[in-house]
Amino acid sequence: MILGWARDRADEPGWIDFYNHARLSADAAEVYRDLKNPKAALAWNRQATAMPTGVFTQSVGMRLAIVATSHLQARDLDNGLELGNGSVGILTRAQSAQVVGGRSGTTLSGVGEEPVEEPCS
Repeated sequence: MILGWARDRADEPGWIDFYNHARLSADAAEVYRDLKNPKAALAWNRQATAMPTGVFTQSVGMRLAIVATSHLQARDLDNGLELGNGSVGILTRAQSAQVVGGRSGTTLSGVGEEPVEEPCS
């Protein structure tokens, strides 16, 4: 398996360490979320390790958004809303162009099947 091969390579440059099993698992979770396969997305997320919020603020916030969306796709509203709220809290502290540019919310628009009714004034 390619992940096992990548884990055992000692002769690679230091920057390649960024692409480890946990990172590739997190990327796989995002891919399966985009494919609207929440079961596979959540399974891959379990293989990704936890990252400290203070060091990887954007990555943690984005990963929470991905996992939140996967829960929402699976119609698990309690977990989806809790994680989504946590993601917003973390991402408000991030100042990267990717977060500020709005990438974190691009898939949330297609989650609901029912139109949102406007309140009466």
